[in-house]
Amino acid sequence: MPSDTLHSFKARNKLKQCSASNCYKNRHDMTRFCLFHHEARTNYGHPHARHIEKREYLTQLEESALLIKTLSREEHPALAEALAEARDLVAPGSSGAVDPGKRQMRLNRELRRLAALDGQDWQPVIPHEVLTVALAVFLFYQDQPSAFPRNEMASPSLAYAISRAILNLRPLRGRYMASDKHDLTSVKHTYDLPVAALSAIGNRVMTRLLPFLVQCASANKRKRLILTYRKNRLVSPITAEALLREALPETDANDIIQKASVTT
Repeated sequence: MPSDTLHSFKARNKLKQCSASNCYKNRHDMTRFCLFHHEARTNYGHPHARHIEKREYLTQLEESALLIKTLSREEHPALAEALAEARDLVAPGSSGAVDPGKRQMRLNRELRRLAALDGQDWQPVIPHEVLTVALAVFLFYQDQPSAFPRNEMASPSLAYAISRAILNLRPLRGRYMASDKHDLTSVKHTYDLPVAALSAIGNRVMTRLLPFLVQCASANKRKRLILTYRKNRLVSPITAEALLREALPETDANDIIQKASVTT
């Protein structure tokens, strides 16, 4: 495209309205969105997505750690397969196909950082950590769907959120030489996560680990219902049984009620 045509296209595009819903700002550069929604789509997978902070899913993190520990103690075969996938997920050079060049280089840089292969002063990420944090974000998504854009499964914001949580398991620190010609020292700095790493790891999680996450979330929901039933039946047994039967299939509810009555 000739430079004059490119400049004219940019000028016309900047006069158009942002394509994000309920936004009346002008578009940014050659994108379909304003600067705010363009950055949100680039960094979080959706124009209306936002950063999911760790403090928001601390409760789910405790639940997922306990569930993974229980499955590990039982030597569950599904956990063994998921651990193998998680090990491949964070292994340098094995997190799905991405474009060659800088995208591959940025992805490998993040994977090497997690594996502590460049002299970092921390322990490498282990598969149990990957599964725990991925499940925690997935549980948070089920508990707080309003924190994600509507029609979430049609957009990659959940995958980006899980990918960010995995990549943030270790500090985002790099080193560069200071530009001061009188004092060339190694300086620590932080940086933003590259889109190549977010996209590649997020896609791998949603294609390989999603069935495991769904099954774990279902088991965790059942566990919550059992704990709630045992707590409420001391106050109002009839109401507790009715709520349990409404939330679970009849056979499962009867089994829980029978076991609870035997233990008491």
